[in-house]
Formats: sequence, C-alpha cells, structure tokens
Amino acid sequence: MPVRAVVLPATPLLVPGAAGVAPVLGATRDLVAGALAELLDDLLGDRAPGVAGGRDPDLLVLAPAGRDGARGPGSTRTGGLRTGRLRPSLAGAGIDDRWLPAVGRSPALRGTGPRAQVPASVALLCLAASLEARGGARMLEPVEVVEVPARPAPADRQVVLERVARADAVVAAAGEDDAVATVLEDAARRAGWVRDVRSAAQGHEHLPDRYDVTVWSTGDRG
Repeated sequence: MPVRAVVLPATPLLVPGAAGVAPVLGATRDLVAGALAELLDDLLGDRAPGVAGGRDPDLLVLAPAGRDGARGPGSTRTGGLRTGRLRPSLAGAGIDDRWLPAVGRSPALRGTGPRAQVPASVALLCLAASLEARGGARMLEPVEVVEVPARPAPADRQVVLERVARADAVVAAAGEDDAVATVLEDAARRAGWVRDVRSAAQGHEHLPDRYDVTVWSTGDRG
C-alpha cells in the first residue's frame, strides 16, 4: 500500500543539533526517517530525483499555525491560514539556525525568504534529511507549506483539503491542537487512505513517554 502521508511529532528535538550534542529521541528519529523513506520510495521508485522523462512529485508540508493563526507573507487577511514556499527555522523555539548542521549544508535551507513556524520547520527539516539521503536535496525548494490555525474558517479548511488532494504526498507535523489531524483525517477518508500508527517509547523524565508517527497509505502495490 503506497504511502501518501506521514505525520510526525512537531518537536524540535527531532532535528540534529537542536539539543546540542545530547542524544535524544533516537528511536523516534528512526521511525520518522523510515516512514519518510517509504514515502519517497513509493513516489520515486528506483528513479533518481530529477532524471529526464519523469517529473518530481508535488510534496506538501502541513503544520499547525497556532491558535491565533499565521501572520506574514502568504497568510489570509485574518491571519488564519498561511501558504507558500517557506524556509525552515527553529528560532521561534529559541534555537539559532547556526546550530543546525542541515541548514549549513543546504542552500535551500539557508534562503532569505519568509520563515516557517516551528512545527512546519520541523517537518521541512526532517523531509530535507530524507531527500538528501536519496540525493534529491534540491527537491525541497518547490515544496509548499500550509500552516493551519487551530480553528480554521470553513473557506480555509476547504483550501487545505483541495491542496492535500492535489499533492502527490504530504508530510505533516502534529501539534498540540487537532486542526491538522482533523483536516488530514477528512482528506484520508475521502481518498480511502488507511492509517498505521507507529510508536517509539523513550525514558527521558522531562519528555512524553512515547511519540507517535502516523503513516497514511492507499491502494495496492504493483
């Protein structure tokens, strides 16, 4: 069953360098990397990204924008919904981007355009790592980000559903509110996707007992 969407935790600790040199969330990082590798394998098969005769997939990042909605370029007049090509940054979590090895390696991640909020940035950085491992780092440049407020207006919700339906695959970040999960579940129901929740336990006293990675798949392989 080909993977069509991966929902990962929105914690910055998934990003190498965000916790300094401390080894954290290793099992969860492995789950995320494995799920994203499945998604890219199903989209690209044996083809290298960008080869002649095949188009690169339309990848979408979906993430919460916070209770008051997103602001800045690409947002609605109310600040409710924000869409566009945004660059990742963990500055909103108090983490200087200079501490993140991935940003230093990739011109696409060092852009000067508008910054995504932290949840979308986590999803972008995890996707970037998987694309880089596959030799397709440049595929991050056209990726569109949709940041969804906690209470999206009906028109904004419809925009998100239409954009998810057009995408070849979605990488989503799970936030404290359920707006992203609700919209994605609605899209999954319409498309006939099947949910698979994968969990990783961890023992750090200041972190949750476990983190979940949700994989949405549809159709038969081959």
